[in-house]
Amino acid sequence: MRTKLKIGLALVVSLTVFSVFVFAQPPTLASDDPQPLNGRQGFLAREADEHRPMERAFRPQTDDPPKERFLRELLSGHAEPVGVAGIFQGFARNLMVLDTDDGIISVVLPPAWTVDGQIVRLHGLLETGALNIGDLVEVQALRKTIGEGADAGYTVYVLFGYSIYDVDTETGMDAILPFNIEVAG
Repeated sequence: MRTKLKIGLALVVSLTVFSVFVFAQPPTLASDDPQPLNGRQGFLAREADEHRPMERAFRPQTDDPPKERFLRELLSGHAEPVGVAGIFQGFARNLMVLDTDDGIISVVLPPAWTVDGQIVRLHGLLETGALNIGDLVEVQALRKTIGEGADAGYTVYVLFGYSIYDVDTETGMDAILPFNIEVAG
């Protein structure tokens, strides 16, 4: 009976030690690099990356924020400049909702704008009175077609607005962007 007790106790201890190695996080050591390596920290993660270059090469890149990825994809393809006019309905996060002749559309807008030489946050356009719900607005935007259903008769596209003109208040607003948009013609 004592032998079975000793074997059982040894099994429990060994499983406990084994589970610590399996489920515990790798130890994080002080390093010169304050940023985690590909979202992971510690000596074990860094060593794994050094010894497995193919794994590192095929790992999805997570350091590219979604907004930057969206802008890069928008600008890298065939986006065309368009003008859209409609009645301003309001904002939904960073989307401007317009009621146009073709129905309700959404225009993606950047967070910072210039109005009469002042820098204003997107939702501050309402507070300053430069933009009012119910006003007729004209938006200059880049249109990027994402997909088309020729058989079904629909098109999916994104509008990225970079200039707004409120016809009722006669106020122009330009987006502050990390790049410049120049439309030929």
